Amino acid sequence: MRILLCSHFFFPSIGGIETLSMSLAEQFTSAGHEVVVLTRSSSEKEDHYPFKVVRQPSWLETWRYVRWATVVFHNNICASMAWPLVLLARPWVIAHHTWIARPDGSIGVKERIKRRLVRHAKQIADSKALANDLGGKAVVIGGCYDAQLFRVLPDAARDADLIFVGRLVSDKGADLLIEVLGMLNQTGKNLSLTIVGDGNELANLMKQASKLGLSGQVSFKGTLLGEDLVREINRHKIMVVPSRWNEPFGIVALLGAACGCVVVGSTGGGLIDAIGPCGLTFPNGDVKELSVAIDKLASSHQERQRLLAFASGHLSNFTVESVAARYLDVLSEASR
Repeated sequence: MRILLCSHFFFPSIGGIETLSMSLAEQFTSAGHEVVVLTRSSSEKEDHYPFKVVRQPSWLETWRYVRWATVVFHNNICASMAWPLVLLARPWVIAHHTWIARPDGSIGVKERIKRRLVRHAKQIADSKALANDLGGKAVVIGGCYDAQLFRVLPDAARDADLIFVGRLVSDKGADLLIEVLGMLNQTGKNLSLTIVGDGNELANLMKQASKLGLSGQVSFKGTLLGEDLVREINRHKIMVVPSRWNEPFGIVALLGAACGCVVVGSTGGGLIDAIGPCGLTFPNGDVKELSVAIDKLASSHQERQRLLAFASGHLSNFTVESVAARYLDVLSEASR
């Protein structure tokens, strides 16, 4: 196939979409397909990839590459690269990684237009919840993680209790986790918490920990990447993903399970798909139920081991190779 991969963001920009687009382009190329990436991201350096990257394409270039393609694939819908499909009969596949909605969940004019546009494409969604939001017609293919990097380290001490990894913004719920630590302290259960990440709530979270007398139990590590992040996760028994909002998926849960943590996460949205059988869930924002879940896992090595036994089978569905193969199946079907 001649695959035109449209990704609004691409390396050297850094993020989840950029990483997935790179992985898919590499896997598609390795499988013998001809791949061209169209992106709005610029780069000061010359591209050296096994596929062609066209940056900030003109209208004419966009038209030419859509015309060239056997199938057009949008990694998240990119309206500025979709317009030739109105005139050219080309198979179109869209992978959705977030809700087509405003940040508050409402639907405006822009979102309504996108929802109408995507009806003309074969659709992929990261989770069952996201597929349902799109009308239930999308093929569900979860996100992927780097299985070579994120792994259990045999020399890990695993002597710390809880870890949070994510942006420090109110939607991610790190403050709920600190509140739970305070509640558990009152019952004589003193757990340690490591917070990895940065964001505009950092100062408030530090003040909250201090006010609750938790400064000695809560450690703020800032942003960690690569092997440093892997080693930090491996020090812990439980990863907590206490998001207030409905996560479309939740790759961080895969990273936790891959590094030997059981996972506690909110049940709304698609995070439950990422956690699978490798942890426990609680209703979004419910501090009491979050406390119960953490207490249950922190108190029982046997329960943690029972859940960890599911990790290998669960994670096999989310390797780069597995996810890319399923994407190729959808692209192939669409191009027939």
